[in-house]
Amino acid sequence: MTFSLLPILLISTAFSPSNAFHPFPPHSITHPPHPTKNSLTKLGVSWSNGQAIQEYQDFLSGKSQNLNDRDDGPSLIITGNPDAANDNNNLLLDALLKLNPNNDDIVIRPGDPLPATVAGRDEFPIYVTAPPSQLSSILSSNLSNNWDAKRDDLVFFTTDKGNVEEVLRRYGLVRDGTTQVLACFSTPGAVLAPQDLSVTYGLDAAGEGKKAMETVTCGKWRDAIAKRLEGGGIGVKRMFHREWRRHMWEKTVFDAAFHLIGAIREEKTTVWDVAEYYGDEVEEMVWQLSGLLRGAMAVTLTYGFEERMFEYALKMGKESVCEISDETFAFTNEVFLDYSSKGLKAGFGDPAPMHTEYVAYAVDVRGLLKTVTVPDTNVEQTRKTIMRQGNLRADGVV
Repeated sequence: MTFSLLPILLISTAFSPSNAFHPFPPHSITHPPHPTKNSLTKLGVSWSNGQAIQEYQDFLSGKSQNLNDRDDGPSLIITGNPDAANDNNNLLLDALLKLNPNNDDIVIRPGDPLPATVAGRDEFPIYVTAPPSQLSSILSSNLSNNWDAKRDDLVFFTTDKGNVEEVLRRYGLVRDGTTQVLACFSTPGAVLAPQDLSVTYGLDAAGEGKKAMETVTCGKWRDAIAKRLEGGGIGVKRMFHREWRRHMWEKTVFDAAFHLIGAIREEKTTVWDVAEYYGDEVEEMVWQLSGLLRGAMAVTLTYGFEERMFEYALKMGKESVCEISDETFAFTNEVFLDYSSKGLKAGFGDPAPMHTEYVAYAVDVRGLLKTVTVPDTNVEQTRKTIMRQGNLRADGVV
């Protein structure tokens, strides 16, 4: 018997029993191509990523992850601008410098040799503040030579609409020891100080306040960066990489769904508008995307992710206008669209059809995303995956 190796994807098929549009907000907005109120989603899941299983086995066995407590101190910061040691447009760089009251960090350009010591320290974190669009070329040019001896000291940031996991994976940097930060704090520049952007709402079972969109960090230098941020009044959670990924992908799903649903409207729409008026669409899309993460990447979002997303959107989204661009799309929505394309080409169907449909609407109708290619969805599903059906939500909705 001959077996062929094919991408193992979660397949989700959305059904819409009604063609009724959602209520209009106070201002006139053109509605998306496919309203999803009262829709049902059939979920199938099959695991294709052994990394999460290995990480969990290592965690249970107590394997060392080289995460000894490390203090903040003089650090090295690499700017994303190769032409200037001080990058005036780099707001993340500005925030990190402001959060160090001793003013003893060293800033260098990509391509500059790494110093052996920083203020007498021979071991120190190296904060890479290049924007996601520049990160791959910078790593390609420097990782194998200039930075190889210090690769365990590199610190990477996931910012708004800036998921860099696929870039780091290409260079073997998605692992327990790599320090990563999900940066849920403001980078205002000028004379303003960075501010914690997480929100607190309600109480959990232990009587403590529930939080949404917290800054979280993992890896070798997690304590050092956490202490620096906490010194500026920014709350930080420290965790292992496996758990950190859940938070990071939750933020990515939030950015991908809310901004796509809002950006395709004819009039300016905020994240708050999307949460207030297009909740049904958000719920359906984020569940399809979360199912895709489970089946294709072995990432399960933590219980209550919908509630956290809506709480954050309603409390922090009034000034945040929904936007999508070719540059940010590559670090938010593109990974989901890629898996949809793979599923369709392999005959398994689309694991996130609503997301694909909205992207197609953004490209074909709204004239957005000039460099994005939408997969052909008129493809017959010829293969089946192992289907898992059942109650995946506390309210009884599948």
